[in-house]
Amino acid sequence: MFMIFFSNRDSGSAQVPVTVPDTITTWETEAFCLSPQGLGLAPPAELTVFQPFFLELSLPYSIIRGEIFELKATVFNYLPKCIMVKVTPAPSTHYTLKASSDGQYSSCLCASGRKTFKWTLTPSVLGVMNVTISPEAKQSQTVCDNEIVSVPERGRIDTVTRSLIVQVKITSVCSH
Repeated sequence: MFMIFFSNRDSGSAQVPVTVPDTITTWETEAFCLSPQGLGLAPPAELTVFQPFFLELSLPYSIIRGEIFELKATVFNYLPKCIMVKVTPAPSTHYTLKASSDGQYSSCLCASGRKTFKWTLTPSVLGVMNVTISPEAKQSQTVCDNEIVSVPERGRIDTVTRSLIVQVKITSVCSH
């Protein structure tokens, strides 16, 4: 939630709460106002949005039913301290997930660090299905890089849902 300031006739300003997506991006804003005295234009302003702890989910656009692929979820930590992160996929009847060879879905993640977690995904339906993964910074007495991990007051969990299209395999039949 961000506050955007506008002019009003009593004090010269007003605060308006605005919810913006929490991806890392910069938005350019413009504002104008109308009054009996005329039109007022504000100069363009930039609003930078940044979430210091987040997940990036890598999926292809589509796969073929019966095809197996490796689902990769990368967690980024731009917080100033180490955290203990646990990554959890949401249960689904549309696919099965098999743990990767290391099977580790909790990990220490220090400042400016990233870690990729992997599963083998096998779809069981045709059409569009959603894949949801949530990383969470958990309380722990674990020591990482000579410091006890911390849990941020805000933004300790992220949830990402991406769509994946499952198509039927089309085989061609040739007749001679």
